[in-house]
Amino acid sequence: MQSRLERLLGRAALAARQNRAALVFVASWLAIFAIGHARLLHLAPLDALLAASWLVQAPGGLPAAYQAFTDVVDFGVVASLRLTNVTRMYRPEDTSPR
Repeated sequence: MQSRLERLLGRAALAARQNRAALVFVASWLAIFAIGHARLLHLAPLDALLAASWLVQAPGGLPAAYQAFTDVVDFGVVASLRLTNVTRMYRPEDTSPR
């Protein structure tokens, strides 16, 4: 019998595998805009990464517009992950390859 932690880790691994394209897209999005923030706004790499990942407010008008659009992208990814899990008609642990 599996422990609760093992089942949770199994479901997380399956969700990551099934949503790999969306997760790669978001990671690429953040990396590209972190580099853009660093070069265009002359921010330190850590500050650029924090601004690109919405943890601090970036100075200026264009970065603020980027952050608003990125919030929409983030919401879409989270909503699609939740919708996938809610509409699933079977237990993913039962159908995943072992």
